[in-house]
Amino acid sequence: MRSVDSRLVIIVDHESYVPREAGYRIVRMSPPNAATIALAVIRRRDEDVQVTAREVLNGELGIGLNEDDPPDKAVRAAELAIAVANKELTTAAAIELLTENIDQTIATTYQDWSVLEFSMMLAVAVLENQPYDEVAEYASELDELIRTAELPPDEELSPREVFAKSKQAVLRDVGAKTVVREHPRHPGLQEETIRFVRQDWAEAALCHVWREYLSVHRILLSWLCVPALLDRFPSACINALCWIIAKTPAHEPLRMIDQLAASRSHAKRKLASWTLVRLAKDHDLQPVVDQTLTEWVDTGSPTRKATAAMTYALRYSKTDPSLVLDRLHAILVKTDSVVARMSVYHSLLFTLEEAPPHRSTVLSELCAWSETARRTGADDGPRQVALKVGMWVSGLTPNANNIYVEAAEMITEHSTEVAVLAERALLDRDFGPVALDHLFKLAGVAYYSTAEQAEQGTESAGVELVRSLTLLAPDLRWWASWRKVVALCRRHPTRRKPIRWIFKVARRHQRWSA
Repeated sequence: MRSVDSRLVIIVDHESYVPREAGYRIVRMSPPNAATIALAVIRRRDEDVQVTAREVLNGELGIGLNEDDPPDKAVRAAELAIAVANKELTTAAAIELLTENIDQTIATTYQDWSVLEFSMMLAVAVLENQPYDEVAEYASELDELIRTAELPPDEELSPREVFAKSKQAVLRDVGAKTVVREHPRHPGLQEETIRFVRQDWAEAALCHVWREYLSVHRILLSWLCVPALLDRFPSACINALCWIIAKTPAHEPLRMIDQLAASRSHAKRKLASWTLVRLAKDHDLQPVVDQTLTEWVDTGSPTRKATAAMTYALRYSKTDPSLVLDRLHAILVKTDSVVARMSVYHSLLFTLEEAPPHRSTVLSELCAWSETARRTGADDGPRQVALKVGMWVSGLTPNANNIYVEAAEMITEHSTEVAVLAERALLDRDFGPVALDHLFKLAGVAYYSTAEQAEQGTESAGVELVRSLTLLAPDLRWWASWRKVVALCRRHPTRRKPIRWIFKVARRHQRWSA
């Protein structure tokens, strides 16, 4: 931390949580030696217990603990050594518990369980360390999904008994516990979070149930895609899918992702994209991810192509924009699907937003796409998408929600490329009328502004109008801009009067603000 001159340290679970502006400050942490952790846990106990526990740990029990073991195993070894020191366990029993395969432990734990316990265990596995009340609510939803799937077609689901099982009984059965902490948003209040007693249970429990119970696959995948759960805990859902794919044997490891990619739901396709990015980056599955994306681009359905477009933008926008542009172009020329084209459109805007150093490369390529003559079907895809992006970066498309890149920033930094795209969009017979309608609305607002407002720059509609039109003609006075006006009128003969009025209002506003 000192090497990067840090004054504030924020610990996050995954580097994807770090804002782009702070990326150069990331320091990856590694755990200490396992024996060091175990001894630190023992030192927290009474001195008479410490001596005996250290002897146990340094003796036969320590043989089962390696230096590179994860911290949770070190803590468990320390707790078992303390239990032996307190004569609660024999040394042989402690060694067996420490070295026992976690799958065996889980299989022994859930004997004679009902759907209620399985649902809570799976919910905790996916949402560990999240607020207990939310985890319990989603566990209840999973419980209903499972019980509904078990019903005969002609029966309805009956509600559970209100006092069927207490909270503590359920937590004890699934090996979980709650931790009370200060409420993060409301001072003076508290909340409970939930986690497994053993720190290595979340991934192991989820993967074990997935391996052992084939019939739960469809239900669990549906639950992970519940809109409320996906919106509230997207990273947890992505982690769950990554664990299952990376840790459970399968002939087609990305079968689940393919199902999500084929969905009509944008949320499911987005989940598929983020999962592929995480698998390639954190689980060393780059080859299978690349192979899948290539298949989707070449022969996949339109929704799969749309998912591939998102994935390429998420994965490579910062490091290899040329690859992103190449793959997006390949998608556009292979389908005329609106879904695929809109996904490519948003992927390009995302790339412009996330990779400022590569904006010039992206815009130059879009200028090349827009230069081609108008065609039909899939062949016209690159040109149409390029013009649509051009309308966004030139301010000819409203951006009321302030998402992606701002037109003012793009015009200032890359005026030449943006001006080319804007002029071609305005002269296009499909995009031109849409752009002129937006300019007409801006002119309608700017018409009623005063000279004082224009001079102070407080009238946003007039500022936007002038900014967009000066891409065509930097000087909006009649003698300097009449050729552009004539060109637009010839291209859109039914809109001659509105075009002239738009330039008249912009000309007045430019004169006032000069």
